[in-house]
Amino acid sequence: ASHGGIATIPEVLEKLPSEQYIRGVGLYLDIDQIAKSFLEKTKPNQMQIFGHRNPKEYEMKLNSKVFCLEGQVECDGALRWLTIEGDKIIEKKYTEKKGD
Repeated sequence: ASHGGIATIPEVLEKLPSEQYIRGVGLYLDIDQIAKSFLEKTKPNQMQIFGHRNPKEYEMKLNSKVFCLEGQVECDGALRWLTIEGDKIIEKKYTEKKGD
């Protein structure tokens, strides 16, 4: 998991600059390219969960290996999370109903 999304996992994870781990790589709008790069450049058993950028308001699952938890919760959107049960990834979200 990272905050802003990374494009690949380096051989030595400790060599990934903290700035990239926190803010992500590329521009804020590059979510499509980052998800695609991660899918293509990582090992089959690696996946990514991040929770920062989602300017196009995508669903959680960007592809088979990349999930974005950003659901604009602070702007009347949804609080989104994943539950991992065995080999299943279950997407969950909570949206506050107006008047609650």
